[in-house]
Amino acid sequence: MQQVFEQAYEQLRNAASRDDLVTVIGKVAFAFGFRSAYAVEFDIEKSLIIDAIDTVPGRIKFFEEYHRTNMKRLHKPWQSYLNGPSLNELKPERLLHAHPDYQAFCERCDIASLWMVMITYSGQWVASVGFSGEPNHVTRSDKLALRMFSYNLIAHLRYLRTREERQYVETQALSRREREVLDLASQGMTSPQIAKQLSIAVRTANQHFENAALKLGTRNRAHTIAEAIRHQLLG
Repeated sequence: MQQVFEQAYEQLRNAASRDDLVTVIGKVAFAFGFRSAYAVEFDIEKSLIIDAIDTVPGRIKFFEEYHRTNMKRLHKPWQSYLNGPSLNELKPERLLHAHPDYQAFCERCDIASLWMVMITYSGQWVASVGFSGEPNHVTRSDKLALRMFSYNLIAHLRYLRTREERQYVETQALSRREREVLDLASQGMTSPQIAKQLSIAVRTANQHFENAALKLGTRNRAHTIAEAIRHQLLG
């Protein structure tokens, strides 16, 4: 399995979207003989899903239902697994005496038979990575590798989300006209040339530039253009 994880880590490093992460976790899952896999990150109260990826389209909505309703009270508290092994093997037998609603939920989500890594930071359970089904022979080192992979997967999921949020905020911070002015300035145009290109007054062009600099926290024209390019706000 070493080659599987080497390829997975390489793909994680190059992942540019959630779809890329789904592809990576899917390949790891299928290499072990699992049917599917998912990763879910939630808030401290476990009442809200912050982010998630899944190889099964549509399954996430059932997880959202689980966290939104009292479903999690119908079975053994997940908190009890924190004191267990790093990779929990949850077998269908655990559902024999479970509440019927919870049994139905597990069957619907294909998590009756589940290998689950509970991701903790600073002692807080913040995410889960699950692999559904009965895998092929898994060695002790394979279990450790799956746990390490799961932590790396969640780290990359967080990175992508943080990057998307930052880009959204930064893009929204500048008006359309401000981005146009910066885009033309990055091509070497002066304020009079920009004003002529956009059919606006030179003073207006300079004002847009000053507004953009204020929003980006930059010191001068060159710094403003450089920051706009670095944050991919142009073009």
